[in-house]
Amino acid sequence: DLGMPDISGRDVARAVKEMKSETPVMLITGWGVQLDPEELPDIDGVIEKPFSRDALLAQIAELLPNRNRGKR
Repeated sequence: DLGMPDISGRDVARAVKEMKSETPVMLITGWGVQLDPEELPDIDGVIEKPFSRDALLAQIAELLPNRNRGKR
């Protein structure tokens, strides 16, 4: 989320990418239409609040297309 109390979502995304650049980062936000993707280079996907379970699962599937297929 962009608006967390002690650290911004941008800072979290940047830190994740610095540690492991191939890790997908999804932003969940209520500000979706106001965001400029150019300003969020470390964000791989955005889902707007409120969202349905199906929308969340679709976004995750898009970000992780080949990971853990068939594993449980």
